[in-house]
Amino acid sequence: MRSVLFVFSLLLVSQMCIGQTSFMVGTEKIQTGYAMRLYVYELAFRDSFKTTLIDSVVTLASKDSLVVLEQNHPVGDPAVLTTITTLNKLKQPLKIVTLKGNVEQIVKEWTYEPNAGHASQFVEDNKVKVVMRKEVYSSAFDKINGDLIIDVTSYSGGKVEFYSKEYYDKMGKKYKEVRLNDNKKDVLHTENYTYNDAGKLVSRSVYFKEFNVT
Repeated sequence: MRSVLFVFSLLLVSQMCIGQTSFMVGTEKIQTGYAMRLYVYELAFRDSFKTTLIDSVVTLASKDSLVVLEQNHPVGDPAVLTTITTLNKLKQPLKIVTLKGNVEQIVKEWTYEPNAGHASQFVEDNKVKVVMRKEVYSSAFDKINGDLIIDVTSYSGGKVEFYSKEYYDKMGKKYKEVRLNDNKKDVLHTENYTYNDAGKLVSRSVYFKEFNVT
């Protein structure tokens, strides 16, 4: 009997997704290219098995997949948790907005170097904690090995929080990061990343200079 109910649920999901032909982002109506509804159940057993719906998530995407809307409907909470993600043509994030009900919680925005594909600035506005974070990036290629080096200046509340240097190989894999404090002189820590032949990250080590430990 349980398997029959499970198949029925899958059919119901398909019908609901097919009927969702468009969705709204702000005042803009976007045609749906992809839709999925996910249900999360809790399975408990005492005298018999009992399933309880504990969460459901609706994901809608535009036909070019550059706008994605995700709505989380926690059971017992009347406020819908919404995440709206906007990407550029390279599928890099331009803006991510999270809302609870109709109230914005966090807004993240990225700016990119023209024709380079590298981010030049990132801003995070946390409207709940009333904290504004900003990271400014400047990039250059190493004249010896051709690797990409990105200098990062991180601000919190309008003041410099830290500086860092990030190192990327020719395949775009980040293999090293050196974090400096707000005087841009003292090294806080150094991170090193190791990848296998398939390009998958297999290890990450962090060396804290102050304590001389990894």
